[in-house]
Amino acid sequence: MLVRERFDLDDRAYTVMADPGFDAAKGMWQAPLVFLSLDRSFSAPLISAPVSSAVRRDDLLAAVRSLEDGAIAAALRAIDLPIPKIRSKKSRGR
Repeated sequence: MLVRERFDLDDRAYTVMADPGFDAAKGMWQAPLVFLSLDRSFSAPLISAPVSSAVRRDDLLAAVRSLEDGAIAAALRAIDLPIPKIRSKKSRGR
């Protein structure tokens, strides 16, 4: 489900989609967001924790459609991005 065709955050751009699914263990519909990097800075999609949940699927879809930019940005910032860690240039015991 398309949430935003283009969503800009900091220096990157994404297409944002929702992936609604039923969690049988919880008896709830949940929707994580899927971020597809438009500038190809990430080769794989980034997937957030569920940003919305509801008992009825229609309620979940309505909630996802009404997501504001702040909620989308918060979901993206909460993802542990696969960015290589830069090692410190401190000398080691010399």
